[in-house]
Amino acid sequence: MDECEKRRTLLPSSITVKIDNLFDDQLEYRFDKNTNRILQYFDDQKSAEPDKTSDNYKLFRIVQQAVFNFKFWAKESDEVMGSYSENMYLRKFAELMDILFEDENDVAIYDGETISQASQYMKILNEDEADSGRRIDMLSKTKYNDTVIEVCSTEFKRLTASTTICNRQQSKNIRINSAIAYNIHNITKKELAIEYMDWRGRIGYMVQLFFFQGVVVAHQVDSLYIPKLLLELDNFRSTLKRLYTWKEKKIKISNEIRLAAFEEQRKYMAADISTSHCEIVYSPPRPPKPMITPFFTPTRPNKRKTPHESHQSEDEE
Repeated sequence: MDECEKRRTLLPSSITVKIDNLFDDQLEYRFDKNTNRILQYFDDQKSAEPDKTSDNYKLFRIVQQAVFNFKFWAKESDEVMGSYSENMYLRKFAELMDILFEDENDVAIYDGETISQASQYMKILNEDEADSGRRIDMLSKTKYNDTVIEVCSTEFKRLTASTTICNRQQSKNIRINSAIAYNIHNITKKELAIEYMDWRGRIGYMVQLFFFQGVVVAHQVDSLYIPKLLLELDNFRSTLKRLYTWKEKKIKISNEIRLAAFEEQRKYMAADISTSHCEIVYSPPRPPKPMITPFFTPTRPNKRKTPHESHQSEDEE
């Protein structure tokens, strides 16, 4: 636990103050019967902000979008229409992430059942049957030139998903992010901690994962919550702080990866002209340093399903 505390990422104090100031202003609207006054507040604040790329302006947009979504969450557990699918929750969360990362060119977030190449590579190391890799709800990536590297994965389940299904998701996400962390280690030669999320409806948690003394350590660093009412909005304060911390962590890891990728490519930039008149000296053989290789269970063979079976399998992926 001491090692976990050492590796916690702290949010820059300037962003913390801005978030606190914004949510302190919201407190007077928390018991309003509708969102008219608070939406007018956001319009006024955005209009008065001269820099449309500033942190303040982005904060206004993120929280305003969360308020806009209140109408959507009002039908979350409609008895006639049925409960929302995991894709509904993913889509609304992705809206907030689009705003949070819109000015970042080096970190991109992909959603909608993308494929984790790190998990595919790990299956090959496990001498398992190679397939297309594990499917991910949301995948963060960075790149240097044509080299694309995964940074973390995030998984979603519907609000009504059972505890058993959520435990399976937790295990799946630990293994996928372990594979991603393993790949980052191979590139940077550093044991960097990564952070990722698991969601069940609008309730989630942030996890930090790292390698320590030959063991994969995954521990919860914070709980997350997406509000559905004005009364709950102030609870979004801590979640937004954590999301900003997560973003800063992604940028730092991205910088480490891109620097390592450049340095690796730099070794061979002049290889064709520097070795033509030089004697090649090979390094002595040495055993590779063992590293943890997360195990992935074999995938189930694909088969045609009835509409009823497809609905049931959504929770089991």
